[in-house]
Amino acid sequence: MNTRINFKVLLLIGGFLISSIVWNPVLAQIAPTGGPSIKINKPLDSSAVPAGQLTIYGISSDNDTTNCMVYADWNDLKPMQNVTPHGPKGNSDYSNWTFTYSSSYHNIVGGPNELTSKITCLDQSEHATSKSYSINVTGTAGGNETSGSNVQQSNENTAQHDANIMPVKNKDSNVQQSNENTAQHDANIMPVKNKDSNVQQSNENTAQHDRIKTIMALTRFFLYIQNLMMHQFILLLLKILLIPKK
Repeated sequence: MNTRINFKVLLLIGGFLISSIVWNPVLAQIAPTGGPSIKINKPLDSSAVPAGQLTIYGISSDNDTTNCMVYADWNDLKPMQNVTPHGPKGNSDYSNWTFTYSSSYHNIVGGPNELTSKITCLDQSEHATSKSYSINVTGTAGGNETSGSNVQQSNENTAQHDANIMPVKNKDSNVQQSNENTAQHDANIMPVKNKDSNVQQSNENTAQHDRIKTIMALTRFFLYIQNLMMHQFILLLLKILLIPKK
């Protein structure tokens, strides 16, 4: 009789331990799908920028529901610096962000500069996951940010200045030059995200928030089942141990 009781107790204990080993690590590792992501939108990689102070603009997968921080550095100079959030949900939303390189950390220097952004997120078990994105820019002595098209436009403007010493162009030519200058001015202004882009970002944030809520609900359900099994196991164990021996 004692052998049967001991076997039943060992069997129940073994089943409970197996259940705990299987479910606890699974529940602890549940995290939002996709993983963190980050990108520097401006300036573009391999572009020329003025040496000195420079502001970069970027995006990331963070929003007001995720536990993430976003950083930036220059040529791997530590410590990494906190960026400024500009997401639509407030100071905890790094879906859009900026960082300004200045003398308080490090200015852009003449020649090559490596600019790195990094996002670090913590899941429910405080496990950290990070992602980085880097670009290389060339610092130039003074002037505005340039690219191949800007250099070409500068040459055209120089030629136009020389031509203005000669007789003035006719009205149609002046109108054309004015349109070209207006187009160049618009091109140098950082593009603002349109309404459709903001709506798409909002929909992605809403979908990710819904996934997190679903995962948390499943987590609570499995923990409830596990606690219920533990309660039933204790009652059954007490019942077996309290059976009078014959």
